[in-house]
Amino acid sequence: MTSSANILAPPYHVQSTAKETCDGFPCFSHHGSVSALWARKWRKPCAAGIYPFTDADVADFDPIFEELVKWSNDDADVLYRPDDYARPFFPIAQQLVSQAEAAATKGDNDDARNLFLRAAAVYRIARFPINRSPLTQEAWEKGKALTKKAAGCSTRQACRWRSPSIMPTRQPATATAPSRPTCACLGARSRQTGGRSCSSSAGSTRTGPTTRRGPSGTSTMAMPR
Repeated sequence: MTSSANILAPPYHVQSTAKETCDGFPCFSHHGSVSALWARKWRKPCAAGIYPFTDADVADFDPIFEELVKWSNDDADVLYRPDDYARPFFPIAQQLVSQAEAAATKGDNDDARNLFLRAAAVYRIARFPINRSPLTQEAWEKGKALTKKAAGCSTRQACRWRSPSIMPTRQPATATAPSRPTCACLGARSRQTGGRSCSSSAGSTRTGPTTRRGPSGTSTMAMPR
């Protein structure tokens, strides 16, 4: 039996990949403050528009994190208070929504779609990585609704985000299978039919008695089963 002391497993905790230490424990430098998180970890993917900042514009997030740094005194503890962390995101997202609706009213569907998606990205980071509180749940709901609004904006027609469903619904099939002729003996070979199967003529069923010749040449009557 193999001793558990001889089994080597890769380290499980994400902190095990850290190359720095804080108070003797492994840590990442961008966990030290809000400004470090934005400058060292998040601003670069935001500018590139990659996860988790898909459809985002870095110009929307610079003022958000400036406000968050000022409001929290750049204390990383605010990241563990989801409602306090999410609050500065909402005004910027609401401004983008107002601009998107104004663009849609003018018929500028491309601009409206992009603004709706930018607002949805702001709400996404407001509750990132998961919904943990009432305000982050609200951010998730608003972001989902804005994504649907963006999907309703087409370059060929006016934005239609009030539609109850973006995707067409599948109608249930109404056609019924064609009926099949029933067989009196249920397809089995019967002694009364002399070992023959039921008639194969379409729609014909044999429900009455059948006649056959007996050994002496006399006719005998056989009732169907």
